[in-house]
Amino acid sequence: MEWYPGWVTLEPPPQGLRMSFQLSQDSPADRTLRTHVDILVADLDEGHRRVLDVGGRYVAAHVSPRPGADGRQVPWRVYEDPVGHQFCLVVR
Repeated sequence: MEWYPGWVTLEPPPQGLRMSFQLSQDSPADRTLRTHVDILVADLDEGHRRVLDVGGRYVAAHVSPRPGADGRQVPWRVYEDPVGHQFCLVVR
């Protein structure tokens, strides 16, 4: 299913793992293929502390254009691991 432009999601039956794919126009020049992981967390602030504690770097905060199941906006934060691979923490 396409949640919104640029995102395609494979969504199995309830309680299964979901995989989403997003087209990225801003891949680093030295990489031709990049995998980006979104990690679902219950508490964004706790996840933030844990990422920083293990050497991650905070990059930016965002809010999903698609509301969550409860109708509220879904926040997420972008991080980089120690070698520069980006990943996100997403509240679900």
